[in-house]
Parts: sequence; C-alpha cells; structure tokens
Amino acid sequence: MRNTRLLFALEVIGCLSLKSAKMKTFIALVSLLVSVRLIGDEVRIVNNKDVNLAPVVKWFKYPDGERPMKHWKKIQFQSRSVLGTAAGGIRCSVEIEGDTKDIILANPPHFVLRLIQESSASVKRMAQIEASVEILERKARALDQQAQLASPDDISIVLANRTAVRNQITALEIEYGKVRDALKLTGDSKNWYEFAMFTGRKVGKLEIWDCGRRKPN
Repeated sequence: MRNTRLLFALEVIGCLSLKSAKMKTFIALVSLLVSVRLIGDEVRIVNNKDVNLAPVVKWFKYPDGERPMKHWKKIQFQSRSVLGTAAGGIRCSVEIEGDTKDIILANPPHFVLRLIQESSASVKRMAQIEASVEILERKARALDQQAQLASPDDISIVLANRTAVRNQITALEIEYGKVRDALKLTGDSKNWYEFAMFTGRKVGKLEIWDCGRRKPN
C-alpha cells in the first residue's frame, strides 16, 4: 500500500512538473512574441532602409549606460507646435532635447496630421477675425477723428457709432481667443513626442528632420 501511494505521488509530481515546464515554455514564447511586436512597432523606413529605434526608445524609458543612436533625437511637441505645411513636410516649433527651434518635419506622427486636419477650420476663422478687426480698427480711428470735428448736434451720433464699433472689436477679440484656445492640444503634453533625425538639409534657415515611415507590422 505504501509503495502504491508513493508511485501515485511521484506520478502526480511528474505531471505537475511537466505541466509547469510546458507553462513556462508557453509564457516564454508569448513574451518573445510580445517583445518582437514591440520592437517591430519601432522600425522606421529611412532612405528605403529599415531602422530599428527600439534601443533608443528603451533607453529613454530606462536610461542606463551610454545612450545608443545619438543621431536620433526625442522631439517634444507643445500646444501650438504645428505652424503649417512647408516643403512637403510640417513646419513645427518643437523642443529637441532642451533646444527649442522651428523645423520642418518629414513623415510626422499621425497625431500631428490629425491636428492639422482638425484645426484648418479654426485657422481659417482666425484669419477672418483678424481681417475684420483690422477693418473695424480703421473705422474706429476715422470715427475718433470725426468726433474731434463734430458739431454739438452730431457728436452724440458719432460717439454712439464709435462705441458700437469698439464693441464689435471686443466681441471678435473674445471669439478669437476662444478659437485660439480650441486649437491647443488636449491631454498630457509629456506624451506628445516623437523620434526624428536631422537630414542635413535645410529650407532657408529651417532644418529638415525626418521621423521615418513607420513599418507596418
């Protein structure tokens, strides 16, 4: 009886050990697949060549030892970073590892393209408001001159017109501020970053940087 129980116990332990070994193997394979997936997500195509940014991405998350791939810089975006399009890229005001500058960014991240698309109507409205305010300012200055020359009978009318114009300007300026604020990115600005490298080329005084095209998984 004791021998039977001992054999049974050994069989159970063996099965558990086998299952444990299989489970460890399974977990290892899953981890490998996940790591490959993550590395694949950071592969960029530059000049028709694959560039794996995983080392520098990992270093910024867990800085240890000498930084790899020093020519690839971390570009930080802020509110109103996107200034428009230029030379087939996006003109941006960004912070490049402590140095703030205006650049032209090739192959920009999707959130930058989305920002441009969403903000185009707002930018157009801001331009319209600026033009309207300029016209009203000229009209207000003309009414100021008329007030100085107006007769006692006309002065009240001139002043009322000037007040109405000034009120229009104030209303437009308030709207302008609201539209401008709507252009600002929402969320945590620490997440508005991308990696890019300087191409060595310029358009005027603006450096051209390239994020590379993300390689599909």
